[in-house]
Amino acid sequence: LPADVTVASMNGIANVTLADGRRIHIPMLNGYEPNDTCDRNADQALAEELLLNKTARISRPVDKDTPTAVPAGYLEADVAISNGDYATQFGDARFTNREERCPDPVPEPVTTTSPTPSSGSGSGSSGSYSYDHDDHNMPDGALTGGYCGHKWWC
Repeated sequence: LPADVTVASMNGIANVTLADGRRIHIPMLNGYEPNDTCDRNADQALAEELLLNKTARISRPVDKDTPTAVPAGYLEADVAISNGDYATQFGDARFTNREERCPDPVPEPVTTTSPTPSSGSGSGSSGSYSYDHDDHNMPDGALTGGYCGHKWWC
């Protein structure tokens, strides 16, 4: 087993193929499962930045299959990269990486319709108003803290 190897390809964040054809499963990458496709893609991009086409050091023998959650055909090994253990580096950067690559969606702006005087009888000083009774992207009572009965003046 050579001490230093190049990671030729990756299948997810924990399964790599070395330049010599051996396939390695890297343990300790559990936790903080991706919430969605963006998180999954962000994790994969981070893993590739840290490991793909880089020289890594195998720090545990990879001479037998390990009876854990290792995919068939992979051998389990710890992998070190230039600045430390890969699993630790990945874990430390995962949260920040997800926030940078998958920002929370920007909420829709709140829109309102101003009350308009209705046409009808009456003088210009005291007209009646009609109001569109939509929620205007806000729950009932959002501005008053309670039920407002869809009154425009609440």
